[in-house]
Amino acid sequence: MNKRIIVLALSLVVLCFGFALTAKAQAKAKKPRVVVVPSDRLLKTMNLLSETDDMGATSWIADYERAFLDNDLQAAMSKFNELMKDRGFEVTSLEQELKLAKNDPNHPIPIDIKIEFSYKVNKQGPRSTVMFTLEAFDAYSNKSIASASGTGQPAIGVDVATLLQEAVMNYLDKFNSQLQTTFESYIESGRESRLTVQAANGQSLENVVAGKTIAQHVEDWLTEHCIRQAFSIDDQDEGRMSVSQAMMPLFNEQGRAVDARVFYRELAKYLKSLGLTVDGPRSGATASGMTGALGSAVLTIK
Repeated sequence: MNKRIIVLALSLVVLCFGFALTAKAQAKAKKPRVVVVPSDRLLKTMNLLSETDDMGATSWIADYERAFLDNDLQAAMSKFNELMKDRGFEVTSLEQELKLAKNDPNHPIPIDIKIEFSYKVNKQGPRSTVMFTLEAFDAYSNKSIASASGTGQPAIGVDVATLLQEAVMNYLDKFNSQLQTTFESYIESGRESRLTVQAANGQSLENVVAGKTIAQHVEDWLTEHCIRQAFSIDDQDEGRMSVSQAMMPLFNEQGRAVDARVFYRELAKYLKSLGLTVDGPRSGATASGMTGALGSAVLTIK
């Protein structure tokens, strides 16, 4: 009997281990969703970046609509999108997503990584060369995760798209490898998110419900659901609680991508089960910000 129990236990261990390896392999087979964006530096040289005053702070507004009317830029972006697709990445069209965002300002662009690119064509007599810079940002935390730059070989009578393709080919595989490695690291450690919990209508996060303050309930939920219990409370008072570096899973049990609104929807359900009125979660940023919206959520306790 003991031998049978031991054999059964070992079989279960092997089976569970096999499922774990299979799940991990499937996750690693997934490619990050990317969007290619002309950098602010490039837009400024095209006079498509305007400066504005935001309550004393300088901010910049990019005119992407006019940028897409530039034939060279459109051709360069199309070529780069094609190169990424050829390597198995799911590429989101910035132009099409911004059209959707026009009708819905809170429309989140479905991406994992934003790739900013710049290029400059230099003339050397009849020959032309292109200098390029690529920088990738995590769409959830807005942190830089990969970069590449270089100059292509001089060529005669070649269009911008071809010059760009020839210039980036020697760098693209290494660049994409950095993207994939970062994406796969999220499977182990999760990806960053931000949460803001705020009180309204005379409510207070210090009010006691079911033996704990509302703030304590939020913190306990984060401890239980964040990967490796990783999160930071940056600021907290009666009216507001700001949480950063809260590590949420990359995919849910159905294999679907998890963003902040999906992740914190369960927190909202938990708080509602305590008898609280909760608004949200809603995105902490709009689509016009391009990044950060997917990784940020706001809950309002009323």
